[in-house]
Amino acid sequence: MAENKTDTSAVQTKKLHNLLGDMAEGMDKLYACLRDQQKALMGWKLADFVETVKRQRRLARENLGREDERRALVRKLAGGQNAANRSLRDLAEMFGGRWPKKFQAVADKIKSSSARVAEMKKQNEALITRSRDLVDGQLRLMINLASLNRNTYEQSGRKTGRGSTHKVLDQKA
Repeated sequence: MAENKTDTSAVQTKKLHNLLGDMAEGMDKLYACLRDQQKALMGWKLADFVETVKRQRRLARENLGREDERRALVRKLAGGQNAANRSLRDLAEMFGGRWPKKFQAVADKIKSSSARVAEMKKQNEALITRSRDLVDGQLRLMINLASLNRNTYEQSGRKTGRGSTHKVLDQKA
């Protein structure tokens, strides 16, 4: 019976390692998505941007599902409710053999992928903020120009009394 438990534990350990590899791959896909999002932002391509947001949400849901699966698997392997938050290093030491190096490699991959994702996300947020500020500034300019346009006169010499953004937009710079 003890041998069967060891076999099950080995299978579960391999499953956990594979799941962690999938999580690292998911982070790489998320990074690629964020990179595409940055290109869409820089090119002012709204349809492409919207598509990357949808893809980003799908990838995030997939990774959250993997995280839930990881926690459940760790609870089985390490035992107990608090076991789900144990570090990979602790788990690898618990499994022994070749696992510490394998788990360390996948942990390093997840860490570096997460850092790249965080940096790209930060850059994209800055681009979105700048774009929003630019659009807001352009709208304020148009509103200000329209208010200046209120004191214009028709060809008959009569004061128009109201501004028109059409007149502002139709004027040549």
